[in-house]
Amino acid sequence: MVLPVFNGATTVRAAIDSALSQAGVEVELVVIDDGSTDATPAVLAGYATDGRVKILRQEPNQGLVAALNRGVAAASHELIARLDADDVALPGRLAHQAAAFAADPGLVLHATAYARTLPDGTVLRTPSPPLTHGGLAMASAAGNRLCHSAVTFRRSALQAAGGYHADRYPVEDFDLWLRLLAIGRFEGSDMVGTRYLVNPDGISQQHATRQMDLMRQLSDRYGDDLCDAPIAVSSGRLRPQLRRLAAIRRGLLAQLRTRGIPAAGVDEWAYRMAFECTSGRGRLVQHALVAGCAPAIWMAGRRQASTAR
Repeated sequence: MVLPVFNGATTVRAAIDSALSQAGVEVELVVIDDGSTDATPAVLAGYATDGRVKILRQEPNQGLVAALNRGVAAASHELIARLDADDVALPGRLAHQAAAFAADPGLVLHATAYARTLPDGTVLRTPSPPLTHGGLAMASAAGNRLCHSAVTFRRSALQAAGGYHADRYPVEDFDLWLRLLAIGRFEGSDMVGTRYLVNPDGISQQHATRQMDLMRQLSDRYGDDLCDAPIAVSSGRLRPQLRRLAAIRRGLLAQLRTRGIPAAGVDEWAYRMAFECTSGRGRLVQHALVAGCAPAIWMAGRRQASTAR
């Protein structure tokens, strides 16, 4: 497990303890202190004699991406789980993810559900990731669907993908998922494996505008690469957006066939995204728009709905 920390003295102990208490797996915890100026070094010193823990120090602060790449380089295990210093790995997470990798040699990325939690312990919601490769590949055309602190990946796959890219910060995680999807398979789980702290001082909150802008750029470029035909989309124009979504779906299905990866999840997420795109309108209007502009998505979604019943 790789755990970067910067001025996390109040939370990092709980994060470390949650990692070391994982049962059923051999735990190696690489902690990278990225130039902390608070009591973080003193907290980390308390784990210096634990053979499962490697403590690295960067001086001065070099940023999250540098810390992540250094942590991965220092790890000796093939499977790398991620955890941020203000999050907690819940019991059974690592064993659950290790079992998924053992069952599928082609698996390069796995993610669990996570509990979005306020500092007082209140759980706001527990989002689940897409459960299939096809589902994540489709959903990624609209942005990031994974929690960084809930993923595990193969170290060799990360290295083959070129590691984390500093110029993609603060969406270095989403950028990595897109590159990993291109070289191997993904699997998701609805097991709640991580307690994620909604921290007003966290990276997502501090860099929300840049994060959204970069994520939109990456997802748009990813979708453009999948489209079987270019479609110009103007802001607020629903019909071109739906036609583009249909083109992304067609291109993705063709890509998955070529790679021999099951298409399960593609239609479910395309249908969901089509209705997210048309949200704010009446249900009948939504159905009319999707059926008219993206009939293949509408029909596939209806077939799935009838099968589920």
